[in-house]
Amino acid sequence: MNDFYGATAQGIQREVDRWNHLHPGQPLPPSLYRAHLRYNKFKPHPTPGGLAVLGGLQGWYENSLSASWQVGGVSGLSNGAYRAGHVPDAIPPVDNKTFTNAPEGITGLKAWVEALPGTFKMRIRGNLAPRPTPNTTRGEIKKLTRQALSRLTAFTREVEAQGFKPNQLLTLTYPGDWRGALASPEAIEQIETFRGHWERLEDLRGKIKKAREALRHNRGAEWVLTYLLEEFKAEKTVTKQTLHALRGLGPDGEAVKKHKNAFLKRFDRAFGEAVVSTHRTYCQALEAAQRLEEQGRFVAVKVRKTSRDDWPWEVVGVRYRVFWWLEFQKRGAPHLHMIFFDVREIHWKQVRAWVGHAWAAVVAGVRSAKDHDPKHNPKLQKLLDQYDCERELWGKALADAALRQGVEAMGLDWGIFQHVRAGTRLEEMRKEHWGYAAKEASKYASKKYQSNVPKNYRNVGRWWGYRKYKRVAKYWVNLPVDADNLEEIITKPLEAAAATLPPGCFRFKQKLERFLEAARNGEPYRYITIWGQAAVDAALGVLA
Repeated sequence: MNDFYGATAQGIQREVDRWNHLHPGQPLPPSLYRAHLRYNKFKPHPTPGGLAVLGGLQGWYENSLSASWQVGGVSGLSNGAYRAGHVPDAIPPVDNKTFTNAPEGITGLKAWVEALPGTFKMRIRGNLAPRPTPNTTRGEIKKLTRQALSRLTAFTREVEAQGFKPNQLLTLTYPGDWRGALASPEAIEQIETFRGHWERLEDLRGKIKKAREALRHNRGAEWVLTYLLEEFKAEKTVTKQTLHALRGLGPDGEAVKKHKNAFLKRFDRAFGEAVVSTHRTYCQALEAAQRLEEQGRFVAVKVRKTSRDDWPWEVVGVRYRVFWWLEFQKRGAPHLHMIFFDVREIHWKQVRAWVGHAWAAVVAGVRSAKDHDPKHNPKLQKLLDQYDCERELWGKALADAALRQGVEAMGLDWGIFQHVRAGTRLEEMRKEHWGYAAKEASKYASKKYQSNVPKNYRNVGRWWGYRKYKRVAKYWVNLPVDADNLEEIITKPLEAAAATLPPGCFRFKQKLERFLEAARNGEPYRYITIWGQAAVDAALGVLA
């Protein structure tokens, strides 16, 4: 590389060393300083060595484990789930005076053990001062928290460890004008009010511009400009107040949850629940329910009271369980994913034809939107066929206007039609494991923006949940730890659990070594989580 001196990079460095030797503590000359900067900028980087090769091997392990949820014929989330979410090391304790790094510092510690199907957790605690809590505002959720992600992935491990397999994936979306679909009549009225004030502002801007131009020829028009400026200032204040009130409305997460619950109730009536028999007394209904449970035809059987006086009790069989989670698209619209599992006797072809107009009817608040569905209305299908040709000839704007005119001429609501047209998606799960749910819901690899709450979105509420399923009771215990029983309570159970993990989890095993070292030094508030039913059984076997 040549520079101002006509020398190579080595020559520049020699000049710099010579200047520093002759003039210690003085800055370099400007020309030499610029050449030295160029030398550092274009300085070649060293060739990657063993660390780069090791990182490549780790990437290969991660890709191979993410591709399949079963490694070596062993089923369970202890394999691929390590790629679905990363748990950082624990926060160090606040009060370090109580415990030291000496072995006698172990006195006073307790090991808190929690076991669920597919998850084994251990935390070391001590009698310390409480850790400071950050300044947070309750109710203002910006994104999906790590705690919620941990609970979500623990749920997927729990259902897989019990042998449940995902069956169908349903996606419920909102149309392009989804805010309008969620808006109440009061919100629509406020929008119209804001538009009226905005039009008044635009009108005043035009008049002020004309008044300023008139001042060049007629100085007597100055009072008109003063009046218009005062009117503009007052109107601007009112418009800002209306805008802030309108932003306060915003999209409401509570409405999304209400839509979800109403949709699942409709699904229950259409496909999810079946009335098997009706009875005169509660005892007769209970006996029939017990016989059905022994047969195993349904996921669950319940006894429900009816409005009839002659047959007041009925036995109902439930045909599915469902797990759902919330995501946000780039345009700010929410959408819901539902995974149906433990399914019994549901005809999914009928569900696929029903789900689109049923979801649109729920959001619009009407009893039925079947007439807005092109699958059930041949006239609408004919309009859509014409729309494709008109869009090629005239462009999207004119084709949309013609389509809206045709839909409204049939006496149909354009917003409901748009919602049906936006569509839903129902597809069979290609792989019979929960890896897709753990990966998509936790956003480990991509689409992290789907876990960020859009601006003005209020009451986001729960990000995930389940129905028709009862969680397994937790098994947990507090065990006192001292220097004598440290190996029996902490070291041996964790080493037995780690021995069940695949070889690609060597980073996690390094974290396990740090955890054990902290336990030996008497450091509290350290925790570790091991995934997989084999790991849980191994750890509990040693503890027992």
